[in-house]
This record gives sequence, structure tokens and C-alpha cells, in this order.
Amino acid sequence: MVADPWVEAAPFRAHLRHLMTTGQLSSSAVAILAGISPRCAHRLLHGRGGRPLKRISPESARKLLRLTTAEARAVRSRLVPARATVQRLRWLRAAGWSDDDLAVVLGVGHETIASLICDDEGSCTQLIALRAAAEVSHLIAPLPEQRSPSRAA
Repeated sequence: MVADPWVEAAPFRAHLRHLMTTGQLSSSAVAILAGISPRCAHRLLHGRGGRPLKRISPESARKLLRLTTAEARAVRSRLVPARATVQRLRWLRAAGWSDDDLAVVLGVGHETIASLICDDEGSCTQLIALRAAAEVSHLIAPLPEQRSPSRAA
């Protein structure tokens, strides 16, 4: 079986930027939503070693292309189970993040953080879930020049 050839990156870079703009999402949030790694999205946008990426894998290209602007916008109102998000928030807290840090990166108030931490059977918006997942992924595999609240402490 012959592997698919790599594909030109430029159209997918433009699509990623468009999704980020229309959904008001970070590249990491779009990556997680599309099912690609945040590192792949970062390299697509910023290149590697100062050189823009010329090609990407066909699988990453397909996953990005499947994600529509309507889906990118819908994450703000779509509710998802909070269990995985709560686990991520607890993990970030254990890693030294304060509720202030969590509120800033999730774009929510302290009341929301407190209610999420206490009720892992509830729900949250997909946007909050994506932002929490992105922060955990950055701690596990930091992006170049990535700054997070835990590093400022």
C-alpha cells in the first residue's frame, strides 16, 4: 500500500486561521476540536525554525478540512459533559495553578471554576472543555515560546 503524498500546507494554514478568527479560538483549541495535535497547528501557523511549513500530512489536512466555521462557532454554546474538564482543572490545580489562573485561561469567572470543580456530573460549554484540554496539552508538550500562568509563578 502506497502512503498518500504530503499536501501543500498553505490552503490548510488559511483554513486554520479562518477557523480561529470565526470561532474566536486559539490554534490549540482548533487543533483539539479538529483532532490534530496542538503542535501540528502551531507549526502550520509559525513554521519550524523560522521557516514556514510547506507540506502537511494528508490525515491532518483532512481533519482540518472537516471542521467547519459553524462548528468552530458552536463551541461557545454547545454543552458537553464536564467530567473530563473537571479532571483537567483538578490536575492543573495540583500542578500549581490558582483559581485566578484557571479563570483567565478559561475566560470565565471564579464562580464557574468553583462550580465546575465541585460538580463533575454537570456540563460545561465545549469552549471551556477545549480551553482546559489545550492548557493541559501545553503542560505535557509545551509549544515553542508557550507561556502559561504556571510558568510565571
